[in-house]
Amino acid sequence: MLRIEKRDDGRYRLTDGTEEVVFAKEKFEDLYYAVPTHATQFYRLLVEEVAAIPEERALMNRMIGGAGSREKVLNEIQEAIRGMPRP
Repeated sequence: MLRIEKRDDGRYRLTDGTEEVVFAKEKFEDLYYAVPTHATQFYRLLVEEVAAIPEERALMNRMIGGAGSREKVLNEIQEAIRGMPRP
């Protein structure tokens, strides 16, 4: 299961418990204010905007694909974001 968490340094991370993609508060704000949205649009936002480099994009794809149904995973991440405090 993927989790999104705020780190002590103010950045955020998306993790599957083994691997993680760390990103700035500004990128989290993009996610926070975009949800709820269609899973495909949310996926694009994660992979094209939040992941800054090709290696992060590949990692994010692996984590999303390895966690189960892509649409279900993306909706779960959106729900988690909606439950987080406003940035």
